[in-house]
Amino acid sequence: MTHTRRSLLTALLAALVAALFTALGLAAIQPERVTPTTIPIDPIRNNIMLWYDPIDENSEGWTHGDYTADMAIEFHVDVYHAHSSGEFSYWCGRMDPAFSGGDGYGNSWDQRLLLPSIELGNTVVEHRSWGSIKASYRVGAAGGEDAERDSASGREDSRGTVPVLTFSYRHDCEAGYDFIWLQALVDGSWVNLLDGFTGVSGGWQESGEVPVGDFGDPLHLRFRFVSDGTSSDEDGVYDSDGGAFHVDNIRVYDYVTGDEFFSDDAEGGTAQCTPSIPEPAGDWWHIHEDYCSSGAYDYGLDPFCWWCGDESDSSLIPPGLRNWLQTPYIDLYTVYGYARQCTFRFALHPEVPVGQGDHWTEEITWDSGATWYLVGTWWDDFGACNGFAAHGLYSGLAFYNNGTGLAAARWTFYTDDDGCGPGAAGAAGISLDHTWLEADPYGRRRSSSWQLIKEIAR
Repeated sequence: MTHTRRSLLTALLAALVAALFTALGLAAIQPERVTPTTIPIDPIRNNIMLWYDPIDENSEGWTHGDYTADMAIEFHVDVYHAHSSGEFSYWCGRMDPAFSGGDGYGNSWDQRLLLPSIELGNTVVEHRSWGSIKASYRVGAAGGEDAERDSASGREDSRGTVPVLTFSYRHDCEAGYDFIWLQALVDGSWVNLLDGFTGVSGGWQESGEVPVGDFGDPLHLRFRFVSDGTSSDEDGVYDSDGGAFHVDNIRVYDYVTGDEFFSDDAEGGTAQCTPSIPEPAGDWWHIHEDYCSSGAYDYGLDPFCWWCGDESDSSLIPPGLRNWLQTPYIDLYTVYGYARQCTFRFALHPEVPVGQGDHWTEEITWDSGATWYLVGTWWDDFGACNGFAAHGLYSGLAFYNNGTGLAAARWTFYTDDDGCGPGAAGAAGISLDHTWLEADPYGRRRSSSWQLIKEIAR
């Protein structure tokens, strides 16, 4: 790692700001005791600093954890909103009086419903489009002259089988953020067979025939529901009607002959499919010395930062990671007894390679954590870490203080089924350094945008 050299003037300014921070006690975890004072971190904004933490080995009040550590299995057979063809259906959701409406799903769920291993037992037609499959079997597939002629001549049909999957489903989840996937196991990895279902299905729907003949014999399929860290029945921001997902009448059969390979209608309250959740990925957030500390922006205070990654900065981050890091709660109403535009700002260095499905989210709350608001979902790899002057970014999580509770910011790092592999710098993870909360004395709104972030980082 390298650190950016500072000029003498910069060093003097850094020492002055450091002394001012210390004198004002801005690193205290009880911000209601902080006397708001204008600190010109950014002369353009000239905002009032309410709370500041340079992130050092004694940083207090922060919390972090692993969402997967206490995840419970939610897929089950239930009569609630069951398909009209029977009494029972599979439901990914639960009845919970704490949920909005008393039913639905929660934040940061990762639920799977695995079908049994399905033996196809025949040569499968491979690499065919669905249109060509239907055209090939439109004549003679169900009996007709061609079938009779082949039977009379004693010829066997050598065209192979055309396995297809059909199922009934309904869903209600936050559109564009929470998804249901149909997946097949191919060469040890789960791949999506359809675009993800999201939003409201409008009642029970039928899938139509989904070709599944290219995915091995035996065939391994599963349904998977994934929700993000906010806006669900759990926090009441999204109120679903029996969300998140129901599925029924699951069937795999030969489109040509009608021979059935698998069928499950969930009746009798028994389940052929197996609900599951991912193995806990562990909590990787910790304070690290000298790794990618914020260089030119460190104000001469310390070489520490929060780091979600391994110590050697070279290993694969485990799959299914859902690690969150949260600031202390900050009592804005005690400091300011009226509404004011406030913004969390922070120095962040991501090493999250683009295109791998890994990402992080940024969230805020101002009602003591009762409601978390998703500000953005990001992914990027800033490459080699030589200080935040070259690769860091300052971003703002902007919100209005309504004077009803405590404010906090939260970052969550997610990895996909393959984990997060080392990127351009041979590293994978996220580092977070200097973090503060400021208020605009004139009430101006200065929200962050991805374009602004890129311009600052550039």
